[in-house]
Parts: sequence; C-alpha cells; structure tokens
Amino acid sequence: MALLLCFCNCLCTGNNVTKKYALFLLKDYAVTNNYQIYGGSKMKSIFFYTILIIAIFFMTTACAIRNKKASQPFQDSWEIIDLTQTLTQKIPIWPGDPEFKVTPWATYEKDQYFINNIYIGEHSGTHWGTPNTFIKDARSAEMFTVKELVMPAVVIDIRNLVKEDSNYRLSIADVKNWEEKNNRKVPSGSMVILFTGWQNKWNNPKDFLGIDNKKILHWPGFGGDTVKFLIENRKIAGLGTDTHGADPGNDEEFGASFAMYEADGIILECLAGLDKLPPYGSIIIVGGLPVEGGSGSPARIIAFVPK
Repeated sequence: MALLLCFCNCLCTGNNVTKKYALFLLKDYAVTNNYQIYGGSKMKSIFFYTILIIAIFFMTTACAIRNKKASQPFQDSWEIIDLTQTLTQKIPIWPGDPEFKVTPWATYEKDQYFINNIYIGEHSGTHWGTPNTFIKDARSAEMFTVKELVMPAVVIDIRNLVKEDSNYRLSIADVKNWEEKNNRKVPSGSMVILFTGWQNKWNNPKDFLGIDNKKILHWPGFGGDTVKFLIENRKIAGLGTDTHGADPGNDEEFGASFAMYEADGIILECLAGLDKLPPYGSIIIVGGLPVEGGSGSPARIIAFVPK
C-alpha cells in the first residue's frame, strides 16, 4: 500500500518524465505480483485495482488541496488595484495633443474577425512619461528595464488642501508633514504619488482640465523645489498624479517635470483608484509600452497593496 501511495505521489507531483517512469513501475509491479492486466488471479486483480483507485483518489484530492493552498499565499497577502482610467473617445485631452480615435479596421461580417485601428497621443489617458519628453537625448521608453518599472509607492493625500486652491503646489513642508505623520521618510527609489481627487473629474473633461475663459488650465501639482528636494534628499525614482500633469495646470515653466526628467525619472499621469492605496507599503507596476524613441505611452498601471 505504501508503495502504491508513492507511485501516486509521483503521478501527482512529478514532471512528465517522472510520471511516465512511475506508470512503468506501477505496471511492472502489477505484473510481477500477478496483478496482471490481462490474466492472473481474478481476486488479486480486483483487490489490486480497488486499492489503486482508492489510493489515486486520496492522492489526487490531497494534491489538488495542496496546489490550491500553494496559490493562496500571494492572493491572501496582496490586494491588486488597477490605477488606470478607461479609454473612451471622450477622455480629457491636453490642448493641442492628438485626439483619441478608435475606428474599426476589420469586422466579423467582412473579415471573419475584429480589430480596431487606434490613434492616440503618447501622453493621453493614464500614461507614463520618460525623460526625453523634455530633455533632448535623454532616455526614451524602450531604454527602461522592467526592473525600473516596479517600485514602492508613497501616496500624499492633498484633497483637503486643494479645496481652496485648485492650483495648489505640494511644498517641502507638506512632504515633511507626511513623513512626521507616518513616522518614516520617503523611501529611496519610490514613486511619489499626489492624490488630489481629480480622478473623480475624469468623465467631465472641462472640469478635469479646469480650462477657464482665458484657456488657462487649472489643477494641483508638485512644486519644482519640492521635487528637487525629493530627488536630492530622498532619491525618488518618479512622480505620479491623478491630474493631467505633475506641475500645477497654470504652471507654464514645468519645474517639477523638468526636475524629475533631468534626474532620469519617470512620471505617471491621469491615475485612478488612488483612494484604494495606503500612504505607504504598496508596490507600483508600470505597464508602459517600450516604443523605440517614444516619450512614453498610454499604460496599464497596477498596484499591489498588502492586506
């Protein structure tokens, strides 16, 4: 019986070679002991196959339970959050950027399959930006390794601060207040994300962009000096925001963006789901396209949040 269980365990856990060898040994064992498939004692055959079926049942059941448990630790330890806004042809577009268009290219009726032709700017929708956006000869999208696109996230919630000032700039004092409140410094290599609440305006492009009568944009952002402080003193790897830019909408100097790109970092914009992220402890994965020479692309941004 112990030998049969051993065979079944090999069938359950082994690779293809191990399984084939186990089946060969099992058949050889049956023949040697007169549990012949084609002949031998009828009673012995009945006994053998009864025991075999019982053994296989218990071993495969145990195997299934074990495999299920093996896949659970990750799911039990992390919650997976999508930080990506849905792309529709009504998304907010930075003034002057290409409009987002989706047109059928092949149809079921004509071609027996279906695909669309998509026309979109690199910095539309939830997207990532690379240093060559502002810095000539800096790194482009395809030059970033996947390891560089996985990083710890820090979320600074300024929703209360932007109620009175839609052009609010994150200050160095705000960063230090966050550190004091959370009893830790912004970790090296992290993505610092600004949670402004603008993600809730996504379906209303006019409100999201905050365009006034003079065609000036309005939304909160990072102060340029603050980003330099984070780069020089905290060694951050990138910036993120739920608005359409790292800088305040009315800032035409782009101090925050220039500082981050000059430091060879990346910027994530038009993020969603920031209300589901803790101040620290989550991991960000940037699903940016490695477009040769590209300055970024629409991206699927995912966060892993510890439970």
